Amino acid sequence: MSKDISQEYKVVSLLHSTSITATNTGANEDVEVFEDDALVIVDVGSVVGTGVTVTVVGSLVATPTVYNQTLATFVIATGASIGAVRAKLTGIKNIRSVATKGDANAVTVGVSVLVKPVVKSNTLNSATLA
Repeated sequence: MSKDISQEYKVVSLLHSTSITATNTGANEDVEVFEDDALVIVDVGSVVGTGVTVTVVGSLVATPTVYNQTLATFVIATGASIGAVRAKLTGIKNIRSVATKGDANAVTVGVSVLVKPVVKSNTLNSATLA
């Protein structure tokens, strides 16, 4: 019997698709209610000029407002790109994304993370907003 992925996993948006020309820091998300493995997904529009760097950083449980744990880094030099990488959330309290563009040429960037809740619920699915 196959399982519905929307009942097993949740998509959390770290940076809603937005146009950036400098550094944009996404919202902080509490990840303690999710299992330790996550999939970070970055979607970048057509890059003109200098590239884009996207970093997903986390804070430890003991220091929830200090984002000094690098969980994933993406560097997109030219063109449009979508990428995904596994991130370990062990010991992490909060995460957020930081997207940086080195010049005034705007580019659209979106960052999401696919996570699995520790406690499963019929009311928690991919259509449930974080």
